Amino acid sequence: MTYRGVCCIFLLLLGLPHWAAVLSETELKTVYSPIPDVSVLRAPNGLEIVLNIAGRLFTGGEYRISTVTARVVPASWVWGPRQGEFACVLEGDGQQRVLRGPTPYVESKVLQGRVCGPLQFAWDSQDLVTVVTDGTQMRVATIGSHGHVTYGEACDEIRDGRLAVTPTGARTSAIAYVGLLDGSWHVMTEQRYRSGRKVGSAYEAVTDPAWLDDEVCYGAQQGGSWILVHGSGKLKERFDFISNPVRSADNLRVVFPLCYQGAWCLMLYWDLLWIVEGNGRATMFNPDRTVHHVIPQCLWSPAGSVLELRKIGLPSQCTLGTPVFSADHSVIAYPVNHDDCWSVAYDDQVEEGYEAVAALQFLGSSHTVAYKAQVNTQWRVVVAGVPERCYDTIETLVCSPNGARWAYVASTAGQRRLIVDGVEQPPVYEDYGTPVFSPDSATLVYPALRDGVEYMVVHGQPGTPHYRIAWDSVAFESTTTFSYVVQRLDQRNADEHGRRFLKVLLVRETNE
Repeated sequence: MTYRGVCCIFLLLLGLPHWAAVLSETELKTVYSPIPDVSVLRAPNGLEIVLNIAGRLFTGGEYRISTVTARVVPASWVWGPRQGEFACVLEGDGQQRVLRGPTPYVESKVLQGRVCGPLQFAWDSQDLVTVVTDGTQMRVATIGSHGHVTYGEACDEIRDGRLAVTPTGARTSAIAYVGLLDGSWHVMTEQRYRSGRKVGSAYEAVTDPAWLDDEVCYGAQQGGSWILVHGSGKLKERFDFISNPVRSADNLRVVFPLCYQGAWCLMLYWDLLWIVEGNGRATMFNPDRTVHHVIPQCLWSPAGSVLELRKIGLPSQCTLGTPVFSADHSVIAYPVNHDDCWSVAYDDQVEEGYEAVAALQFLGSSHTVAYKAQVNTQWRVVVAGVPERCYDTIETLVCSPNGARWAYVASTAGQRRLIVDGVEQPPVYEDYGTPVFSPDSATLVYPALRDGVEYMVVHGQPGTPHYRIAWDSVAFESTTTFSYVVQRLDQRNADEHGRRFLKVLLVRETNE
């Protein structure tokens, strides 16, 4: 038995963390070095892998997805709702098409313009939608499952190229977006299987739209004040300002930050939005503004009356940032600005103020709130109200699925550091990739660089050294098995041009 094997058994007996063991290495592609622009695309489930090599897509070893002349437009890739389903924009000979897969691989007709918005799948995967422009006007392009393309109303502008797609389980597939026509903003909707398109009323300004069931809701400015619009109806109350809505992950709740009579509040709408009493008036809004901030965690009677309103009192001269929902959708956290000081409010409490807050989130499935906070010119992570050490920069904060653990990479004076569960790890590496937790939250893995060699680190222990690891390719396939893509110099001699061969391999390891 090898020395490493003896150490692993010894550590197992002690109940201490141990090195991972390599299960398999699968060759994905052999290419020449140096490799131009190799990236790895992994499906959200961590199982499907596509290689993007210099803009050409490969899967299943030598199988080529894209055509010889076309290349993938950077950042156009999107995964669909079905397992392994994807789409991207291909460009070649000055023209663009949309490719969707995996089976069958379908290229759309040539688009009438250039893509200027993200690709989005309909919830049932039948259609893809995006925004295209000819340099003068913008239109929505809908790409069917067989590559046929249809186009929506020509607009002077489609704001930010954003489209709101009906959520999973809706009775119909539709999109909504904000379009500029003849100097006025309209919320425009298009539905599959229905003839024609609906152009909403003209407004001075509108928020982003959001879907509730089969109706679109949004805020609109009219005559200097703001109103809430839902389908063909409008709430009679007028507001000082309405911000863009935020949808919960279960698609049943939408929250609007808004200002009413100089005071900001969060208005939360459920499936039962616009419950109407006998006088025809919607009862969602509470006009008795005895406090300045209201989070309606509402329970409803069949008649539509509010049974409970949980309230949080804050100063009136403040504004709200974008709220976030907890994983179970029962708690909302949101940034609050008062006297140029940003705080985070949630669950009947307001935390300490900072110069700025960013990356607000709930950790995993818990109700623990975490975010980045600015102190002078530096940043720190705050978890459950407890501030951690300050750094010059802090990268993406990742958390375990159960919300009990967290990790991030930070830098100070050019030195990279890894922080796990609030504890700075020993500085044994020069650089770190994004940490990844296992599904059971027990194992943390991450790529790291030391002396020009890259390692996959498990339980703080480095594994086999590699020539290069695709740092964005790390994913767990199960609780105990993870995989990643590496590049390895082939042992063959260089070709007649002096180029070396590089193998692209998928490495699977286990920490059992």
